[in-house]
Amino acid sequence: ADARGYGWNVPTSDEPSIDWTKLIDAKNKEVTRLNGVYKKLLNDAGVTHYEGYAKVIDPHTVEVNGQKITAKYICVASGSRAVKIPIPGNDLPNVVTSDEALTLEKRPEKIVIIGGGYIAVEFACYFHGYGSEVHLIFRAPDPLRGFDEDLRKHLHTLMQKRGIHVHAGVSPESISENADKKLVLKTKDGNEITSDVIMFATGRKPNSD
Repeated sequence: ADARGYGWNVPTSDEPSIDWTKLIDAKNKEVTRLNGVYKKLLNDAGVTHYEGYAKVIDPHTVEVNGQKITAKYICVASGSRAVKIPIPGNDLPNVVTSDEALTLEKRPEKIVIIGGGYIAVEFACYFHGYGSEVHLIFRAPDPLRGFDEDLRKHLHTLMQKRGIHVHAGVSPESISENADKKLVLKTKDGNEITSDVIMFATGRKPNSD
């Protein structure tokens, strides 16, 4: 029952299939529900909640929507946003980051994910599990730089066995669009990969910038 609520059709004989629109709708409803839960927690704790863009105008004053709020201390906890590496074509349609990947209107038949960190690996497995052809590209010899070396090598092997196309030691050079409106990623070693969507998972930048 839970699987069907998130768009899965689970027949007794055939392979399961996914209704992508239903999946995204269910995700959006869950996010809305969680936002409501957090707002209630704030209200119950007596926290005054403002929605808008905040600007620190002096060491003890924040301005939100024209209203000034003063305090002895100001804590900046404004989160972060995903960034794309600066290569030609990174602003083309269907070139996304992890922030937009869960809002795609349709499941990509083929997706290229640039990055070798845990967010890139998670999304590679996520899209592969939903039936997309996944190409994962990163510069290092193995994913998850900074993690245990045995774990990195084992994960690399497991992803390849599952059918994820892993391109290690590869750097992207540019992105273009072909006559069929498909995206074409050119790598610095001269290869090209055509896909429906290209996703950057190449780090995050603080929203306080």
